Amino acid sequence: MWRRNLHVPQSPVRLYTFRSLEKPKEDDFCLEMSKLYTYDDVVENVALQLGLDDPSKIRLTAHNCYSQQPKPQPIKYRGVDYLSEMLVHYNQTSDILYYEVLDIPLPELQCLKTLKVAFLHATKDEATKQSTVGDVLNDLKSKVELSHPNAELRLLEVFYHKIYKIFPPNEKIENINDQYWTLRAEEIPEEEKNLGPNDRLIHVYHFTKDTAQNQMQIQNFGEPFFLVIHEGETLAEIKLRIQKKLLVPDEEFAKWKFAFLSLGRPEYLQDCDILSSRFQRRDVYGAWEQYLGLEHSDNAPKRSYAANQVMMKTEQEEKEQQKEEHLCTTIKVARDEDLGEQIGRDIYFDLVDHEKVRSFRIQKQTPFNVFKEEVSRVLGIPVQFQRFWLWAKRQNNTYRPTRPLTKLEENQSVGTLVRKAELNLFLEVELGLHLCPIVPPDKTEEDILLFFKYYDPEKEELCYVGRLFVKCTGSPMDILSSLNEMAGYAPDEEIDLYEEIKFHPGVMCEPIEKKFTFRACQLEDGDIICFQKSLPIKSTEQLHYPDVPSFLEYVHNRQVVHFRSLEKPKEDDFCLEMSMLDTYDNVVEKVAQKLGLDDPSKIRLTAHNCYSQRPKPQPIRYCGVNHLSDMLVQLNKSSDILYYKVLDIPLPELQCLKTLKVAFLHATKDEVIIHSIRLPKQSTVGDVLNDLKSKVELSHPNAELRLLEVFYHRIYKIFLANEKIENINDQYWTLRAEEIPEEEKNLGLNDHLIHVYHFTKDKAQNQMQIQNFGEPFFLVIHEAETLAEIKLRIQKKLLVPDEEFAKWKFAFVSLGRPEYLQDCDIFFSRFQRRDVYGAWEQYLGLEHSDNAPKRSYAANQNRHTFEKPVKIDN
Repeated sequence: MWRRNLHVPQSPVRLYTFRSLEKPKEDDFCLEMSKLYTYDDVVENVALQLGLDDPSKIRLTAHNCYSQQPKPQPIKYRGVDYLSEMLVHYNQTSDILYYEVLDIPLPELQCLKTLKVAFLHATKDEATKQSTVGDVLNDLKSKVELSHPNAELRLLEVFYHKIYKIFPPNEKIENINDQYWTLRAEEIPEEEKNLGPNDRLIHVYHFTKDTAQNQMQIQNFGEPFFLVIHEGETLAEIKLRIQKKLLVPDEEFAKWKFAFLSLGRPEYLQDCDILSSRFQRRDVYGAWEQYLGLEHSDNAPKRSYAANQVMMKTEQEEKEQQKEEHLCTTIKVARDEDLGEQIGRDIYFDLVDHEKVRSFRIQKQTPFNVFKEEVSRVLGIPVQFQRFWLWAKRQNNTYRPTRPLTKLEENQSVGTLVRKAELNLFLEVELGLHLCPIVPPDKTEEDILLFFKYYDPEKEELCYVGRLFVKCTGSPMDILSSLNEMAGYAPDEEIDLYEEIKFHPGVMCEPIEKKFTFRACQLEDGDIICFQKSLPIKSTEQLHYPDVPSFLEYVHNRQVVHFRSLEKPKEDDFCLEMSMLDTYDNVVEKVAQKLGLDDPSKIRLTAHNCYSQRPKPQPIRYCGVNHLSDMLVQLNKSSDILYYKVLDIPLPELQCLKTLKVAFLHATKDEVIIHSIRLPKQSTVGDVLNDLKSKVELSHPNAELRLLEVFYHRIYKIFLANEKIENINDQYWTLRAEEIPEEEKNLGLNDHLIHVYHFTKDKAQNQMQIQNFGEPFFLVIHEAETLAEIKLRIQKKLLVPDEEFAKWKFAFVSLGRPEYLQDCDIFFSRFQRRDVYGAWEQYLGLEHSDNAPKRSYAANQNRHTFEKPVKIDN
């Protein structure tokens, strides 16, 4: 048995109370210590009490004697020298300390900064103190669901429903305080990123007037937000955008009032008012003293005076109930029957789950002998046949009966035995002839109470079979016949004995030498011996878990894993019982066997993201992790889900290849075909296009292809033919291949190659907000060519009927703002660049209705969205 010797100062000791920081009003345990104990002595005592191996994972917090609550700041690692310094608060001395068990050592944690950031739900982000706000936002991106992959985040400081600050990305987080301020992260809307010279970014807050005080006293409530307003925009136009943003029903919205507030004073507005002149600052930093106020009722539940009186009455009743609870305690009594019912079914380690045994609610002042009479009445066991044992949590985190109550203790009140909120006891009842209870024999210092579990390796079953008193000077040889009788074996059956020592963090179960004495085996009261029939070596080879240690190891590490096909990530396909110690090869072999697949190397696994509840973007590489446990744990969170995909070639081979999904846009046919191109990672874009040529129908044999990068119906890049494909990402961008028209190959000095995009105005928002849709394309324009001439070529290219084409409008679009064109306009000079790389911010826009079926926003995020018919060719 493991023992740890602590330094004990030669000075008076007294009892100190410890409470978990999670339950700061409940005493957890008491420890006898001296005020001269050092910081290390104190945390080692606490760790010893909690069965924790690493005392540096204990963090202590002092008690505020005035508020009767924990102090806001915990005690730093070795931040005080002695226990006496932890207990003093100004001139007051306490006997209470709060503790918490950390997941990492305190010295490491003190080098980190923890911020609570609100993003739809509360999330804790940990980073080093030298980290910046940008690091916090990057960490947050991996934990939340964004509206699109390239969304940018910002961090706000919110206090009393007002935004006080936008943190710059390069600001250090060390001095950021999230105790009194709310830190809120949010996506930056696209319209805010490119403010025009006549735009303003303003604060918008909800408010209501406090009718109980001066009429000018206003109270803010709800979620504050930013809004872009444009020069010349009226309040009526702004109200439409606000209603859509907040999703307020018409009937309710009609009751709202709008006001310009400066230094807390509202100036009410009319629908015809133009707001831009009132907000003088274009930036939002420090501009919170001026804002657009939305006056309406706060629909959050309010409490009237009478309701508050009811609440006070309820609180008083709760206090009286707590006072009554303080005078009582719960005693949980475990018996042999409980051990027999639970071991091998509900539990395998230790002896019993006390949450599932008989409990008694008893006043602390009740004499223990009176409690025994209550047990006799309920359980039918006469008082003289009862002997109760105390349980103790050992240093190795096990929980065992440690000693019987003395006669002196049984003559005292129940309260003298209670160290925590409840008392756990083991009721020993000895049986004589005809299984009738008898008076328990006297226990001497030589006697040891041992508990026994029997293991059947063929059935893979473990069960409780009883307990025995043994002499510490005796040996296991003396009880072999009794154990055989418990198991139903012949008296001379050969059996193997093991001691169940601990199970956290790992299982320790060691063989017992039968010829040694129990004292030499270091056995004591409450220890557990597991035994089984001795097996020949040949028999063990045919069994999964031939002995007790291997079975307990299996039970400790077993995990039911839910497997889902990557094609149906929300549906469980099948479940497998595995061990957390299974290797990568073990896992894929079991999955292949379940799927009836001969080659396990064709299985590719993907881990589960515990935050987004989706598959992780990147699959698990071949033998990229050692054990199943590595596949299921993510940032201290554990999952029981894995995704699988059956490949057409072994994964090691596939990892040397790059697979790209390329959409081929035919030159003459009105369709898009998606091809999967698989080539070695060192291949170039030219290799991709050559491979594609063998799979598609070209307009003529000598046609040349190019590869484009398309996102949200805009062309962002033309790949060079010699560019390596290894770093090309087709997860968020659409890769589109197409033939290069002959007219583009020999551009003259007076020609330009321009981008042409379809667009429509978003009528529900500002009229200047445009949305692109459809297939973008290139067009060659010539010097002195009019829009009328260009329109003829576009209509012919897109095959649009005359009646429909007559409704289209044409605009030169730069930085998202359209400038409408007339048929006589020559706009060659507007496009300054002859090359097309990087010129996507200027394009010729075709404004017309989007006749394609509308998709939801989420659907629009799909990276392969085409208005033309789509075929998938693998």
